Amino acid sequence: MIPFSREVFLSTLGQYNSFIWPAQFAAYGLGLLLVIAILRPGPGAGRTVATVLAVFWIWTGLGFHWLLYAPINFAAPAFAALFVAEGCLIAFSGALRNQLEFCFQRSLRGWCGLALIAASLFLYPALGLFTHMAWPSSPAFGLSPAPLALLTLGAFLLAPRRAALLHGFVPIMWLGAAAVASWLLTLPDTLPLIAAAVIGGAMIAVPQKP
Repeated sequence: MIPFSREVFLSTLGQYNSFIWPAQFAAYGLGLLLVIAILRPGPGAGRTVATVLAVFWIWTGLGFHWLLYAPINFAAPAFAALFVAEGCLIAFSGALRNQLEFCFQRSLRGWCGLALIAASLFLYPALGLFTHMAWPSSPAFGLSPAPLALLTLGAFLLAPRRAALLHGFVPIMWLGAAAVASWLLTLPDTLPLIAAAVIGGAMIAVPQKP
């Protein structure tokens, strides 16, 4: 069972977005930088993508889970540790050691990756137009768990399979857990989260063609 109601969850999102305002603009700016680095890769592009993702994961772990989510969910400290660990792993592999590469290719896997990145950017603003998840009671791009998981999974579908297997597990796991929570809270993002987890997992599981 979820230890809080839909109303409490949406209210908490609203408090979070009000507290971090106007960081949302900076997040979209970093998201644009990430997309450019993927679509037009050059020297240092992989490090740029990894740095953006690492900043988002560590921020969300500390700012969202540790500081804000903890009062309504006893599991929030564990979630915070998971997100910070994922951020540090991405930072170590990509930002420090420069071992991660991201590049869009015209393939099913590539288009799925771009679709997930687009969903991370636009899914929740779109839902807010037609449902009760209107701003500010809506997950913020890059700074909230579900949009971040969508973004990260999409990015690693555009990376070599070994990197996707290593760094894609946590986003897939989170999307599945978030889908269950959304279903229990009767939130409108349940089906998109399920679809993202299934599609992302399937694309990672299938070996890439040489």
